[in-house]
Amino acid sequence: MKILLNNEEWIPSEPSEGNRNLIWQELQDHVSSRGEIIHSLEVDGEEMLPEAFLQISEDHEFVLKTKPIRLLVRESLEESHRYLPALLKGYESIANKLEEEKTQEALELMQQAFEGTQWVLGVTQNCQVLLGESSLSDTEEVKHLQDGVSQALEKMEKALEEQRFFEIAFLLREELIPGLSAFEEYTQKLYLLATSEVQ
Repeated sequence: MKILLNNEEWIPSEPSEGNRNLIWQELQDHVSSRGEIIHSLEVDGEEMLPEAFLQISEDHEFVLKTKPIRLLVRESLEESHRYLPALLKGYESIANKLEEEKTQEALELMQQAFEGTQWVLGVTQNCQVLLGESSLSDTEEVKHLQDGVSQALEKMEKALEEQRFFEIAFLLREELIPGLSAFEEYTQKLYLLATSEVQ
């Protein structure tokens, strides 16, 4: 097994040698100690998810690239922050269509919007972990926001199963859209933290 980390050969310590899980853990610890995260993996020129390192046989060359944690967080939050206004506009459109009884058009947009919301929640949660929750003063408030958005989605899914479309429009206007709007402010706070000089 040959491991190239940012184009330089990386050799595991003797205790880890021969144990793929220990090698992977040591590699992650090494990268983390430099304030970085493993971002990509190539095996024989083919790009794969980094976790594939644990599944592929040893007779290959593993090319791993890292990225500074703050850069990865900043890029993720920038993407999330750009996407949120479009998501909010999409939910407004869905509510309008439901109220106008254009149900089929609304339903076609809704699944995509649900998936987008879960993506935003996931990105924010991952960024919180990477930045270190101890550096965030309003963790409880944010958890409350995240829970509120998740609960609104659950209520909407239940109403959808029972085809209560006007109730969905109401939940959108009264719970989900306000919750996501507050969440948008928090992603901006996280972004400012990620771009600050203090770890």
